[in-house]
Amino acid sequence: MDLINPTDQGTVGITSTTVGEHGTSMNFEGDIGQYGRVFVTVNLVAGDVDKHKGTLEGNARALLQDGSLLSSHLKGSFRREGSKLHLFWADNVSNGAQNFVVWEVDILTKTGTATAYSLL
Repeated sequence: MDLINPTDQGTVGITSTTVGEHGTSMNFEGDIGQYGRVFVTVNLVAGDVDKHKGTLEGNARALLQDGSLLSSHLKGSFRREGSKLHLFWADNVSNGAQNFVVWEVDILTKTGTATAYSLL
């Protein structure tokens, strides 16, 4: 595992946010390296009163240039610093790839960067 040299990078945008009593769900869309167009939903559940950190779970779909579709279930954690949201998760992609993923998102501008590191 090489956490210095990412295998994929890209940009994402928040397309919608739903705030609930037990957490917040966010939908993202963007282009990320070999995965092409990526659609991700994460459910954030705060682990502290100030809602600065907690756990996340979600799902991703990636539509490749050739029209094939990949999927992955996500589990990880998050940290919020002001309007900046840091998301961390491991994924197990349907094509056999496994990644450690780091996203840095600005909630106010609804934009962010995505970085993936192969676990293989």
